[in-house]
Amino acid sequence: MKELIIKEKIMSFLDSYNVYDENGDVVYKIKGSISFGHCFKVYNKYDEEVAVLKEEVLRFLPRFKIIVNDECIGHIKKELTFLRPKFEIDFKGWRVHGNIWEWDYSIYDDRDTIAEISKKIISFTDTYTIKVFKDEDELYVLLVVAAIDAIKCSQAGD
Repeated sequence: MKELIIKEKIMSFLDSYNVYDENGDVVYKIKGSISFGHCFKVYNKYDEEVAVLKEEVLRFLPRFKIIVNDECIGHIKKELTFLRPKFEIDFKGWRVHGNIWEWDYSIYDDRDTIAEISKKIISFTDTYTIKVFKDEDELYVLLVVAAIDAIKCSQAGD
């Protein structure tokens, strides 16, 4: 299991985040870019672009493309619900379950829990902890969490 910590930057014109490992080392940077709709570029610790999250605009409900190696590998979209937010992930058979508005949720497939996400309650900036159970899922989990965060911020009027 690997633990990642996302800390939102204060006073950032575009949404940007640093992602740290258990030792406090930056392992990813997520940087918003000027675009029609949200667009996030994800960089590894060597400052190499490894993925892009691109919002598809002019849709009734928010939807993001997951792009890795210049190829769309899936989508994350918010579903129409009245009481609890629900997200559809058409990637790897993953689903999201839990209290998404309070930032306590899991990503899972038919057999296993892929990741557990929680928000640190008392913190100067928004800080999220992500427990990823398989190293090969780390980047993809990060993309799902960033997309859900962008959708939440959009709906809150941020």
